[in-house]
Amino acid sequence: MSTTPPSMKGAFLQGVVADVQKLVERGAVPPAELEARLSAAERKLLAAPLIGALWYPVEAWVHMIELLRDLEGGADPRRYLVERGARAAARIIELGIFRHQIEAFQGERLARIGQIIATLAANIFNFGKWAFVDADGTKAPRIVISEASRFPKEAQPLFEGFIEALVREALHLPLSVRSARPSPEEIEFALVSGG
Repeated sequence: MSTTPPSMKGAFLQGVVADVQKLVERGAVPPAELEARLSAAERKLLAAPLIGALWYPVEAWVHMIELLRDLEGGADPRRYLVERGARAAARIIELGIFRHQIEAFQGERLARIGQIIATLAANIFNFGKWAFVDADGTKAPRIVISEASRFPKEAQPLFEGFIEALVREALHLPLSVRSARPSPEEIEFALVSGG
């Protein structure tokens, strides 16, 4: 097992940090709660601009996601996380990050899009191995993370929304994404028809 702390690219963390900053500016998070829920290092991330290509601790992202989920998730916190993932994908597309890869595969088969998404996701995190697995007669096409023990459970619904939004953008098909964790070391994101 790697001794490197689980990290993610700043480009994916920026939206979460911006949303926590908005809550703080609105006074929706009392300073005492912010101090109790985020470490000093995590609070520093709220005060300085993040650099999209640099690595930041996943733990900070998880703590901020939990804060947002608890304050904004309402009656369906899981749905909130799926929608956050879709918004993250839209933000990355709008910023032009990975745009050329997505546009290059417009109209391509799902397998090609799945491979691109697995490659993109592998560049967001410094842990886990991402791969696209085509349909095999018993299972839907899926993106699989192996060596996934360090992948936070809070990220599963976020990545459902993220993957679904990217697939819809590239293929313009009504696909839904459902995740499962068959073991601590594996997560599957199945791409199913409908949605």
